[in-house]
Amino acid sequence: MNFLENIRDLIDIETRDENKFRIHLPVLYADGENVCIDIIKNKQSFFVSDNGFGLENAFAQINDIKVNDIERIGKTLSKQYGLSVSKRLTEKEMKQQKATNNTIENGVIYLNEVSEEELNGAIMIIANASRLFSQRLVEDGIITQENSLKEILDERLKFIYKSAYSDKVKKDVQITGMSTRQYKVSFVIEGDQKRLLEPVTNNTNSISPLFLKYSDIKQNNVSKESIIRNIKEWDAGSIELIKQVSHHIVEVEKFAA
Repeated sequence: MNFLENIRDLIDIETRDENKFRIHLPVLYADGENVCIDIIKNKQSFFVSDNGFGLENAFAQINDIKVNDIERIGKTLSKQYGLSVSKRLTEKEMKQQKATNNTIENGVIYLNEVSEEELNGAIMIIANASRLFSQRLVEDGIITQENSLKEILDERLKFIYKSAYSDKVKKDVQITGMSTRQYKVSFVIEGDQKRLLEPVTNNTNSISPLFLKYSDIKQNNVSKESIIRNIKEWDAGSIELIKQVSHHIVEVEKFAA
């Protein structure tokens, strides 16, 4: 079989209408989903977009994504790749869109007026930008969630230890693992048994660093504790994974001295 035929086998072209096509590419989002690109053939050119799939993929991984983050990261990608990322449309913009063949909603990555010669390049630019869009939204969302959880835990610790807080609780402590790698632990409570407290969210990008950190840190008389929110929203597999490296899993609202 010719090598070009092998390459074609990796790409699935779906005809959705007389002038609308969807390209399924061998480019993957972080969660393993394939990137898809939509193409609309106009009279003299093509409209190429990810149809909002990058944003949709990010929401599938983390549901707390702010519109401001979509627009901020979208602007960065626009400059980086020389393309457009739609933001919230005004009423005037919505009326203008209804009068055209190209529907653009919030968070859609697109290139307009693409020539046939530019089409292949445009498809790959949009695909890579869509993948990166999802990745950055998820990463920023996880940081926001973890910071929120840290703030709640910090307030809880201040309430529990009161005037002894500054003596008992240390923040962002560097601890050396068995591999000699340095890890930052969010909170360490000093005492007869040292308690390491690490907030973690129900997302692979949050669980994986915790698993690596706690697997490598092996000290005598130390309790490694994972701090979470609402255990009912966690899947059993993620909880079991955390249990392998944690002495305790504690919901932040139930945290006690």
